[in-house]
Amino acid sequence: ITAVNITIKAGGLINASGKGFSGGDFNQPGYGPGGGSRVTNQQDGGGGGAYGGRGGDGQDSTTGTAYLGPGAGGNTSGNITAPLRLGSGGSGSSSVSSGVLGGAGGGAIFINVTDTLIVNGSIAAVGEGGLDSGEGGSGGGSGGSIYITASAFDGNGRINASGGQGGNGTDTVAGAGGGGGGGRIAVYYTTKTYNGIIIAS
Repeated sequence: ITAVNITIKAGGLINASGKGFSGGDFNQPGYGPGGGSRVTNQQDGGGGGAYGGRGGDGQDSTTGTAYLGPGAGGNTSGNITAPLRLGSGGSGSSSVSSGVLGGAGGGAIFINVTDTLIVNGSIAAVGEGGLDSGEGGSGGGSGGSIYITASAFDGNGRINASGGQGGNGTDTVAGAGGGGGGGRIAVYYTTKTYNGIIIAS
């Protein structure tokens, strides 16, 4: 988006949540450079997607602990200073067809304002949460990108590129999915009176 002035009023939203790389099918890794790793055992939890932050590891159904092999969360990638990459997807759960899909990553938002940007509403590129399943929870998608340039930056809203939560294992031995890592946010301005929330957890 390029404009002279932009105002996002309270309750307004620019939203690219869940518009990044897709989550993996059951027993498949998430898509994208930081996609969560595929699982190998029935009832394992899927790994979370990664971008600015590493994806959380899925839970091993045999031990109940997070693990760094199959089902591991994805690794970080991308540009810190000019983030434009899509968030990566979480992996699906389980090694059988009753596993569930991983969450998609957040999309990418670029806003170039030559005068004043006022954010009293929200700008979001959040990853989708993983799904709950008795065959193991799937991994959450990572947050995406929010890249802003403005001369004046004002408002009290919320700018969010967080990852999605991992899904729960609803059977007693089913592993939980790992959460998606946070995305990347870069904001460049000449003057700033913005006092809202900026988060990419």
